[in-house]
Amino acid sequence: MLVGIFMISASKDWAEINRFSSALYKDLFELLESNGTLDSLDELHLLALQYVYIPRINASLREFTTQ
Repeated sequence: MLVGIFMISASKDWAEINRFSSALYKDLFELLESNGTLDSLDELHLLALQYVYIPRINASLREFTTQ
């Protein structure tokens, strides 16, 4: 039963992470792509995206874990 409780808790945590952080950035990246600002096939665009957003995503996840 303990495993089942852990699975439910982990599932709820992932749902919260998605709601809190992942969905925000997913929506932003899709917007950048749809308005032509981001070309997801261009390696330079992907490098710039990683350079700018990985620290922000990590900060969002740190904030999530300290709540």
